[in-house]
Amino acid sequence: MIKENVAKHGKKILFDKEFINQIGGKQNSFNYRETWPKKVISILNNSELVKLTSEMYFEKKSFDEVW
Repeated sequence: MIKENVAKHGKKILFDKEFINQIGGKQNSFNYRETWPKKVISILNNSELVKLTSEMYFEKKSFDEVW
């Protein structure tokens, strides 16, 4: 699922909240982690790390420019 979505939407899909909820697993499945999507989304909302890495990767800026 991840490979298909990255191929279709590009790597920016990895920062999408709906996508994060989808890959968190489904109840009663082998890999279900109820708290994982919540933690990842909290990090996205409260951290500048996503902005920093996005600008470095997608906009090809240096760390010093972004920092």
